[in-house]
Amino acid sequence: MDDKKETCRRCAGTGAFITRIENGKPKGPGGICFRCAGKGYQTDADHKRNDYYDAHIMPARVMGLI
Repeated sequence: MDDKKETCRRCAGTGAFITRIENGKPKGPGGICFRCAGKGYQTDADHKRNDYYDAHIMPARVMGLI
């Protein structure tokens, strides 16, 4: 089964962590994008990992449980 590849919306396909869009171009401090693992696109496995993180890990961190 082939994973469909979708451009990462978090890094705009650059593979690098960005914090803002300036004059239509992604800008940021650099580093590897955690949403796509630096690939610039997300596979089905990436989506599954990110959905789990967004639903379970992030709320627990916000509430101070972990």
